Amino acid sequence: GQAGVLVDGERFDAVVCNVEVDKANDGLISSPRPPPPKKIMSSSVLQFHWIVEGEEAKNKLRAHNVFLSDDNVGSWDAVRAGDPSIKLENDGERREKIQQPPFNFYVHNPGCGDDTACVGGGTVLMALVPIAAGSKITKKEVKQWEGWVKQRVEKRTGGLNLLHSECTTPKKWEEDYGLPGGAVFGAAHGLLQLGPTRQGCNVPGMKGCFYVGASKRPGNGVPLVMIGAEKTALEVVKYLKRHF
Repeated sequence: GQAGVLVDGERFDAVVCNVEVDKANDGLISSPRPPPPKKIMSSSVLQFHWIVEGEEAKNKLRAHNVFLSDDNVGSWDAVRAGDPSIKLENDGERREKIQQPPFNFYVHNPGCGDDTACVGGGTVLMALVPIAAGSKITKKEVKQWEGWVKQRVEKRTGGLNLLHSECTTPKKWEEDYGLPGGAVFGAAHGLLQLGPTRQGCNVPGMKGCFYVGASKRPGNGVPLVMIGAEKTALEVVKYLKRHF
C-alpha cells in the first residue's frame, strides 16, 4: 500500500502522537492490531492555584517546598484510597479515608526567583496534593483539602489571605488533557511497566506512527519524558531515512 500515515484524509510521512497512550489507543489511533492491555495508572493530584496578599509567604518559602507528614504510612492513604484495587468495606469508608489527613504535598513559590510572577506585589503559590486517580471529589471536599493545605503552609509563613483560588481536580485533568482518571504522571512504574515492559516509541501495527510522553519508555517526570522525546525523534528520523 501507499507509504505514510493517513490523518483525516491527508497522508503524512510520519506522525508523532503526544496523547496519553491508553487514550490514543481508545479510538484515536486505528491500528490493524488489537490495542495493548490498559495500563495501571499513576496518581492524580489536586492542584491549587493561589494569589496571596502581601509578600511574606514569598519571602518565607523556598522556590520548591515539600511538606511531609509524620505518619510515613498513613500519609499515603489519600493516594491509595479510591483505587479499585484497594478493597474497602463500602463507598462510604472509601470517601471517609480520602478525607482523612495526614498527607504529603508540594508547594511551588515562583516569586522566589522571579519577581514578575506576580506583578504589583503579592505572592503566587501552587500546591500539589497527591490523590488517587479517578477520585470523585466534591466542591465541599476540595475546600476541605484546601483548608488543610493552607493550615500546614501557614505554620511556615504565618496567616495567608487568599485573594484568588482555583483547583484542578482529577476530573478536570481528564477533561482538559485526556488523562485517564486524571493520572497526571501517566502510566505507573510497576514491575510490568518498567524498562523493556513499558510501551516503546512505535505504535504496534502502524508504520510511521510514534508515541511520545510520560506513559512510554523510559517513564514519567520531566527528565525521563525529555529522554523519551529524544528517543522518539531519533526513531522518526531513522524511519524517514529508511522509507523515504
